[in-house]
Amino acid sequence: ETKRFITNYRGRGGRRPEDSTLEEYMRCLQNKALKSWAEVPVQEITEDDVKTALRSILSAGHESRAVKVYTVLRLFFGWLCDEQLVSSSPFVYLKRPSHTGVRERVLSEDELVLIWNHAGEGIYASIIRLMMLTGQRRQEVAGLRWSELNLDKRRWEIPGERTKNHRPHLVPLSSAMLSILRSQREMQAATALETDLVFTTNGSTAFAGWSKSKERLDRRIGSTDWQLRDLRRSFATHANELGHEPHVIEAALNHVSGSAKRGVAGVYNRATYLRQRTRLMERWSRHVIVLIARARVRDLADHGTASAPMLHAPRGATCR
Repeated sequence: ETKRFITNYRGRGGRRPEDSTLEEYMRCLQNKALKSWAEVPVQEITEDDVKTALRSILSAGHESRAVKVYTVLRLFFGWLCDEQLVSSSPFVYLKRPSHTGVRERVLSEDELVLIWNHAGEGIYASIIRLMMLTGQRRQEVAGLRWSELNLDKRRWEIPGERTKNHRPHLVPLSSAMLSILRSQREMQAATALETDLVFTTNGSTAFAGWSKSKERLDRRIGSTDWQLRDLRRSFATHANELGHEPHVIEAALNHVSGSAKRGVAGVYNRATYLRQRTRLMERWSRHVIVLIARARVRDLADHGTASAPMLHAPRGATCR
């Protein structure tokens, strides 16, 4: 039934979720903790079965994954009930696994440099660096389309169907961001890959190899104490430390919680603070590139050579 669920599920307002969201749903439904369910009819899966699976995930230290699996399973069994494929859901009285608290991890400048330098090359590295520079969400960056970009005007327009709050969002592109995107376009041209997707290996689906790529990066930097979502929080924190005003940072992140975008004012503020956001993006990008350059100078002074992999700034980026 999982394949039917992925094919037919509709979310709020009858919307079909993004392909990347559906891929995440399938990964949750195929979690190894659910392997014993493979030959069990869905009608026979009980609340105790679900509790056992969630405890298995939690005991392995994967709290966030347990919450995601819980959420997707609840959607799945809700859909089964709607389709009258089961008479009741095991989630009626089952509470969601508790988070230990709101995540507040902010990556230091040294940590950002370490992640940038050890991301390597290729699609995942470009996604990580673009997330770091733009502060946008993982799926917004990974699902980026060439049709959303105007490189000449240095604009990225994310349509509402691809944002978390379903509001269109305009992202000004800095020189460093443009360099990453142009390198990606050159790579696709070199392999004769014709697609609207910016980050893809086959031309038809967006990048989805998150777990293995993150594990490899963690091994290279020698730490697992960070998540991709920390890049967004770190962008906001460091932008504030650089002196940018909170309402401009909120607008850059496509948040709608700020007073300037509530109620009627929000209708007239759709492209709010574009000039300030453009300055923020360019200044933050230059700041990151300067941090990378300074770290390389220190490596050369201390060891006579830059650390491997070589500290890398996008071609065309400036450090003025």
